[in-house]
Amino acid sequence: MAAILQAPPFLCILVALLYGSSYGQSPESSSHPASVSFATSYFVDSTASLALNDIKGEAFSPISSSNFRVPFSSHSIWFRCVVQNPTSAEQRYYFEWQSPMIERIDYYSPDSSGQYWRQRGGNLVDKEARSYLENSPTFAIDLPPDSATTVYFRINNQRGFRSDLRLHTPTQLLKAQLSHAKLFSFFSGLIFIRLFFVLLLSIFAIKEFTFRRYSLMIVFRSLAFWGIIAVLGSTLSSLPKAQVVINFLSYHLLPIGYFLLIKALVPLDRFPAMVSRLIHLLLAITIALSLAIVMDYQWRWLLASTYLVITCQGLIMVLYLVAIYRKYPINWYYSAPFLLGMISYSCLLVNLVGWLNFEWVFVAGTILFILEIFVFGLFLGKIIMDYQSAKDNSERALEVNRLKTQNLQELDRLKTNFFTNISHEFRSPLTLLIEPLNDLSKKHPEETLLPIMQRNVRRLHALINQLLDLSKLDAGHLKPYIQFSNLSDFLRQLFASYESMAQSKEIIFLHEQQEPNRFAYFDADKLEKIVTNLLSNAIKFTPQQGRVMVRANYSEKELHLTIQDYGIGISEEALPHIFDRYFQTSPTKKEHTGTGIGLALVKELVGVLNGTIEVSSTLHQGTRFSIRLPIDAHSWGQSTPIVESPWSHPPVGEAVLEGEPTDSPSDNRPIVLLVEDNPDLSTYIQSLFQDQYRVLSAANGQEGWTMATDKIPDLILSDVMMPLMDGYTLCERLKADQRTSHIPIILLTAKVTLEDKLAGLSLGADDYLAKPFSRQELTIRVKNLLQQRQKLHEAFHRMLTQAPSQESTPEFSQMESKFLQAAIEIVKSHLHESSFNVDEFASEMKISRTNLHRKLKALSNQSTTEFIRTIRLNKAAELLRKEELTVSETAYAVGYESLSYFSKSFKEQFGVSPSEWALHK
Repeated sequence: MAAILQAPPFLCILVALLYGSSYGQSPESSSHPASVSFATSYFVDSTASLALNDIKGEAFSPISSSNFRVPFSSHSIWFRCVVQNPTSAEQRYYFEWQSPMIERIDYYSPDSSGQYWRQRGGNLVDKEARSYLENSPTFAIDLPPDSATTVYFRINNQRGFRSDLRLHTPTQLLKAQLSHAKLFSFFSGLIFIRLFFVLLLSIFAIKEFTFRRYSLMIVFRSLAFWGIIAVLGSTLSSLPKAQVVINFLSYHLLPIGYFLLIKALVPLDRFPAMVSRLIHLLLAITIALSLAIVMDYQWRWLLASTYLVITCQGLIMVLYLVAIYRKYPINWYYSAPFLLGMISYSCLLVNLVGWLNFEWVFVAGTILFILEIFVFGLFLGKIIMDYQSAKDNSERALEVNRLKTQNLQELDRLKTNFFTNISHEFRSPLTLLIEPLNDLSKKHPEETLLPIMQRNVRRLHALINQLLDLSKLDAGHLKPYIQFSNLSDFLRQLFASYESMAQSKEIIFLHEQQEPNRFAYFDADKLEKIVTNLLSNAIKFTPQQGRVMVRANYSEKELHLTIQDYGIGISEEALPHIFDRYFQTSPTKKEHTGTGIGLALVKELVGVLNGTIEVSSTLHQGTRFSIRLPIDAHSWGQSTPIVESPWSHPPVGEAVLEGEPTDSPSDNRPIVLLVEDNPDLSTYIQSLFQDQYRVLSAANGQEGWTMATDKIPDLILSDVMMPLMDGYTLCERLKADQRTSHIPIILLTAKVTLEDKLAGLSLGADDYLAKPFSRQELTIRVKNLLQQRQKLHEAFHRMLTQAPSQESTPEFSQMESKFLQAAIEIVKSHLHESSFNVDEFASEMKISRTNLHRKLKALSNQSTTEFIRTIRLNKAAELLRKEELTVSETAYAVGYESLSYFSKSFKEQFGVSPSEWALHK
């Protein structure tokens, strides 16, 4: 028999991680079960016929590891374990073999007279004959106090396995079983959900050959998982022998799924013909071995099957390595999760046959097993998109022809003359804009709109100057002018200037940066021209409801800028020529035509900045530009002058701390929360209201939600198209939350169709205003909504302070009415309790004290204390009117312990004393 070797069991390693390491400890000294493998020795009975008395005198070999391998064999393997109870009283313990693969096991333990009794277990033993109910063999032993006890185990297993022998107290065993059940439920549920979802997609949605082959492989792999943990056989059959055979065959047949899939993932036609013949031979051997195992379940067939699966896995790895080396096309969206799962299973098998006996092998296998599931989940979205795109492409079959270029030298001369002339024509009117704005800015420094106007005029001036850049490039006069400044802030405002353009085309424009504040060395003018050209093209060639994404990543030495659009894309024929001057692809629409200069300028500007630019594109799916530019001082060296940054105006929103009131905390003006991701537009709207209201600002829906629940504003103005959380979602969440359901919401958006307006109003928005909006219209609508809210305050206050017969119910929304009704009922149920306070009130309302105060203040214009007092006094007025109680009895009935304070409060609310009220009412 091969040596018993160390390695953690494949399916129990996660449980071991949960337990921690407690090897060598007695059960009483740790909350974890003790591994008694070190206290166990073994003897191999090659005849498989010796009885317990026959082997007691044999020489047993010690096991030197906590987890050991029992090889494929027909021998009987005896294990002897000596355990001792360290306590002074008899204790019950449980031995647990941590493997569900044991076929037959006999457990011999002595009774009080020293006679040994046998208990049976294993998968080939009927459940009724087993002494345990669990999947893994578990046996009880009652240990006498302060004495050593020797127990024996005999295992007959055709199939090899790995296990650890553990000793539990009853409490530890229960915890271990619960942990096993949780782990089994989690992974089985995960495997089943993946199998069910993939099968549904392959049947009804993704009718692609490769995906269906992958789905079939998932079926084989899922069955193999349930076979390894010994649950598949018991699900399909009640016969022990059939259960064991089914469990083994479930993963013996895996090569069939492997090879069916590999034919779709790797171009086997480029390999020698002998590769295909070898695959067919291995499949035939797999089927033949399956028949042999069904007819004759013996260790030699099981071991041969294990070697066969390892061989198949090795062949597949060789095929992939050759394909990578020869640069054959490989579908990695399927191959990556497939290889992760296959390598994970390989770790189990090579450890099972004793080739690799290191603990890290199974740790790696377990990690790969989990990664395979999640990696495929991540790639599934891309697989669906590719399938849908390929389907659309085949249906449309659009032809894109490349236009021939004209005489480049003549066109270049005409272009240069045109650019020079038109640039000078534009400079004169621009001068008449720039200088007056500078004068106005000096005269009115407090005006926040002037910096915005100046910045956009400067941008227009810079765009005109681009017309001369190509001629300067040709003459070699264009040099980098590097400055040290806040690159993140520069790009943020540059990206923000394109949000209005994107909204006008109903395009989702997402931009993000790895670092919010990164100072670097860069040429602001040339970087702006690069980004401007690429973003303009991205938005131009993206249809309505499309998407444009920009991301800026920073390393120590370079900026990595990625601009991705999901527009019409570029054909394979045109892609190598897009950076050529005056090259144009055949436009599919009139608005897609251009001059053929922009991308050529971008390419040359990137070269001037010592950077690189790469492009990838798929027709009808979109285009991706990737730019890398050096941004550290060392890259530019001393030969490049560092100029003072001309881009020194403060970013929008820097003058006022974002999210804070513009006035002092004691300001009692209504609070208006503005949720707008465009900094310029946000500044403009704030300027409209900051004199009349306290204005808070948020840059996206998620930030707006946080500020709304924290500050409880009186009104919310929100954009619709925003990152992180859009305006529709924000509106829906605000109206569904009892803390904010009362707040009026006005949606501001460029989406102006009737369906868009109905969608916003159906989610609870109080008003809907289309961009561009009238300043006067917006201010009037805000004023009207706040006045309506004030009228509700007054109506509710009258309802509470007037006589019960005169009360009238204000028109609140359903959620607000429920909130007020619940609040009133809670106060009424505690009227007689003078100790009932705000903290108890908030606890019963299941809301924080602060938010309860803000909610009641918004609905009734009363503090929480005033609200409670008003209801107490209203009930007192009712009791006095019925003449059921005296004034003093009424005071005590509504929770007042001081009659004088009750009289004073009553008169403040109703204008007369309680006694006068009783006489006149």
